[in-house]
Amino acid sequence: MNARAFEHAAGIGFGPTCLPVVWRSQSVASGKEDRMRIMLVDPNITGAMTDKMVAAAQRVIPYADVLGVTARHGVAALEGCRDHMLGAAAVIEETVARYGQFDGPMVSCFGGPGLSAARELTAAPVVGIAEASFLTAMTLGERFSVLTSLKRGVP
Repeated sequence: MNARAFEHAAGIGFGPTCLPVVWRSQSVASGKEDRMRIMLVDPNITGAMTDKMVAAAQRVIPYADVLGVTARHGVAALEGCRDHMLGAAAVIEETVARYGQFDGPMVSCFGGPGLSAARELTAAPVVGIAEASFLTAMTLGERFSVLTSLKRGVP
């Protein structure tokens, strides 16, 4: 995979190109000029990470308003099954608490904790950053790799 393809796929940690494209086409078709509202849910309790993810999302999708939401309880980094369960609970909690306040939630964690549950709880499209990155990379028709810092992340 070349650097341009990786940058496009990863989008500096994001690859949610499918969400903005779908939303923008509906917006243009209806004649609306409203900005898309994305709730970026960070399932860990590290506010500084949420702020960085929001800044990166705003660079990739400048025509959207991105609301960063940090988990109120859980762990600083999701590094195992227990952590992912706690993160999933945060994603579910925020999706329910803020229902109707956004056009689509984005789960900003590689493993996508709570992604399927959030999809069950809202009619809005729910995007996980890893899933969106993988799907984007696959549409480019090239090979891609996933890097991890955790030994348990290697199959």
